[in-house]
This record gives sequence, structure tokens and C-alpha cells, in this order.
Amino acid sequence: MKRVDDFWEELARNGQEVFELTSDAAVPSAHIYPEAPVLSPDGTKLILHRHADEHTGNYQNPLHRYELCDLADGGALRPISDEARAAAPCMSPCGRWVYYFVDETPHHPGRILLRRLELATWERTTVAVLDGRIPGHRVEACAPLYGLATIRRDGTKLAIGTRLSGSPKDYPETGLLIFDVCDGSVEMILHGPSYYNMHLQYCRSPEHLGDLLIQENHGAVFDASGKCVHLVTAPGCDIHVLRDDGMDLRTMAWGRLESEDCRGHQCWRGNTPYALGAATVLSGPQTGDVRLLEGLPVRSSDHLGAATPGGTSRNLTEGLIGPRIDHFATDEAGSRLISDGLFEDGWKIQLSELDAPLEGGLRNLTTLVRLGPSKVHPHPFLSPDGGTAFFNSDITGTLQAYMIRNLPALAARS
Repeated sequence: MKRVDDFWEELARNGQEVFELTSDAAVPSAHIYPEAPVLSPDGTKLILHRHADEHTGNYQNPLHRYELCDLADGGALRPISDEARAAAPCMSPCGRWVYYFVDETPHHPGRILLRRLELATWERTTVAVLDGRIPGHRVEACAPLYGLATIRRDGTKLAIGTRLSGSPKDYPETGLLIFDVCDGSVEMILHGPSYYNMHLQYCRSPEHLGDLLIQENHGAVFDASGKCVHLVTAPGCDIHVLRDDGMDLRTMAWGRLESEDCRGHQCWRGNTPYALGAATVLSGPQTGDVRLLEGLPVRSSDHLGAATPGGTSRNLTEGLIGPRIDHFATDEAGSRLISDGLFEDGWKIQLSELDAPLEGGLRNLTTLVRLGPSKVHPHPFLSPDGGTAFFNSDITGTLQAYMIRNLPALAARS
């Protein structure tokens, strides 16, 4: 990695340092979409993606590679996987292993491997194999796998999405698979055409280990080849919580109104059972604002969004002028938020603080970086302690991954 000064004068004045973690001008590289657990708990090891985009990348590209960036060793990069069609890596909660999937379905119908890399020895083992029909169903997994996976806080299970065989290409079904690390079993707990873009995230609260935050894109449109050409149709997507045994479906009371539309980015608030979601204002004087909402899931399967009876939702951007909270993440405690927003003059990365759950709103909203106009989404996220931030940018002309060190300390709550 190398320190960069010429683009970040404002940060330098405030004592922050910016490092470019990838720097090959001929190769687009990025961090993995921040909903996946890609950073070790001590904040020293980060999974990066070579020959990538700022979303999930295309694991079917033969040039793509996942790399481990060792921040304690000057940002040294080392390839994680050497298999073709390796996909959806994630860091174990203890930081001992990196898990990833290998899609062998083009040559062996229904075959997906879950592999584990031990970081101390660099030894790989296969911990689970799905081969042929999914247990209990008459369908097989097939390409593509969803590009993001998630792992339980106790490290015992991983979740990933996959296309399912037998469905029409212009109306494909996606299944949600749960891989058990302990016994090697695989279970499909959910499937349907509206789960194309699930953004899977295991809850990090110790009391809610099995809860998964998932996105349901109603009315997704596909062409004859199976490519998604429209992610959602009105009244938009909604956000659910589901246990990893397939039970206890709940809903976040956001969106699906004529006045409010979920944007399709959400996350858990640190190690709490509260979730955060972005919503676009569709009517009234604040039309076009992108709000940050907070809430707890409520038991419902009626897809009513914000109109769900008994739902909780708090607008954390209440009182802010023209908020744009597009993509965001919190620290482990859920006290600090980093976000990006696309304003009229381009992308900005902002840092703010959070009051107690369902109280107050964003405090001390501060712009860290102005990236200007770009088609690249920065997708910032924080280290567990909230002192370091990571983001993507093509400010040099090629997509690269960056890190900001020495973020300012949290202000005391009044």
C-alpha cells in the first residue's frame, strides 16, 4: 500500500492519512461489498478483489482473484484462492479462516464446494459439498452464485444465494442456501424469483445469532439470457428478517409507499438487533432526499413495508437539509456511521455519530472526502473499533481500494 497526499488535502489538515491499497493502473480492484464480513476482528487483514467492480464483481471472469491484504505488513497482498470460479469470500468471526465457495456447476451439475483457508498455515480444506439435487428438493444449484456470502457470529453456518435449475431464464428462481460448517450439511430455506438480490447479512447480536437480513426485489425483470435488466418495479423492494432454519419471517417497516421507496441498501446496527435502511422520498418538499431509517423487525409476511401494523421506524436524518445517505456501515458498537452520498457536485464520504437506538438521529455529520462525479459507488465501511475506514474510488482513472486512518474520536454524548 502507498500513502497518497495529492487528492486529500482536507483530510491531511485534520490529521487523517489515506492509503491506496491496490495500485495496478491496468487492473481494476476493490474491496468486497461491505455487507460481507471481509475484515478480521483486529482490523489487520482485509479481503480485496482483483479484476473487479465495486459491487460483487464477476467470479466467472477467469482473470478475477481474491487477495488478502495484510495491513500489519505494509499492505502486502497474497492470493486467497487459486481455483477457477471461486466466489463470495468471507472472514470468520475469529479471524482464523477465510471461507469461500467454488462453483463447479458448469461441469458437475449442482456441485458447489465450501472451502476454508487457514491464515496461519495457508492450508485449504473442503468443509462442505453440495452435489446434485439440493436435499429435500427436485432442483439443483446452478450458475451464477450470488456474489456475497455471510457467516454467523459463532462461525457455524454460512449463507449464500444461487440460481436454481429448471426455471425459465427470463423468470429465474434464486434459492437461499445454508451451509453447516460443523456437519457439512446444506439446506435451502427460501426460494423464489424475487430473491435475486438478497444482500444477505447475519445479525451480529449474540442474542439473535440465527437472524438473517434479506432483501426481496418484487417485480425484477430479466431478458431471454437470464440477465437482470430491472431490479425492481413499483412499489419497490422490501426488507425482511428470517431465521436460518427458515422460520420466523419478519419485515422491516420501510418503503413500499407512494411517498417512500427502499433504496436496497441496509445493514445491522453493529452488534445490535436494530437495522438501518436507506429510503428515497418520492413526494412532498423533500422529494429526492435519501433518508436513513432505523427499526426493529415485526412479524409479518404481507409485504406492506412502512404500512406494516406494529412496525417501528425512525428517520435518523430528520432535520437535515438535503440528506443523501446512499451506502453506509457502522462500527461494532453501532455508535458511529460512515456513509456515501451522490450530491449534485459528486460523491462525498461522510462520518457521523448515532444516538441510542430509536432515539435522536445523526450527530456531527462531517464530510471526510469529496470524490467528485463518478459512476463508481464508494461503498465505505469501518473497522470494528471505528478508527479506520475503507472505500473504493476511480479518482486516478482506475478503480482501486483505499483506506483512511486516524478518524477523529467520538464526541461525548450530551
